[in-house]
Amino acid sequence: MGIKTTRYKVLVVDDDATINEMLNTYLNRNGYDVSSAYSGTEAVLLMKTQIFDLVILDLMLPGLSGEQVLEKMKEIRQIPVIGLSAKDDAKSKMEHPQQVFTKDMIYEKLWNESLEGTENAINVHISNIRKKLSAIDNSKQYIKTVWGIGFKLEI
Repeated sequence: MGIKTTRYKVLVVDDDATINEMLNTYLNRNGYDVSSAYSGTEAVLLMKTQIFDLVILDLMLPGLSGEQVLEKMKEIRQIPVIGLSAKDDAKSKMEHPQQVFTKDMIYEKLWNESLEGTENAINVHISNIRKKLSAIDNSKQYIKTVWGIGFKLEI
């Protein structure tokens, strides 16, 4: 008997065919089972008929926007989402681009509870995010450590 391996199912939603195909190729090469949608409506239909472990969602979709897709997703099931955006205006970027986020703030946002015990979980996640960002663009450090306080984004 062979050993059954779990392949996580990822839905990539982006109307830009080049980006969609690039993500699809990268994820397939790394062992993920990937489906693609090129519109918000197509994404919602796929989420109603298939179960996904993760959705990578362009927030600037034509027609049914990424934000609207998120609202519809809540009606279907809880699925983790990575949002993609090419918005470059100040309002669509982080509310406070120079704000330092404490580990408590990050933990509470992600897990909806206060940080108790070790802060190591946040450090590990930040480290993993930095590695992934570096693999895409190692010319810049996007997450800066503010010693003794927390982290801030450099956009």
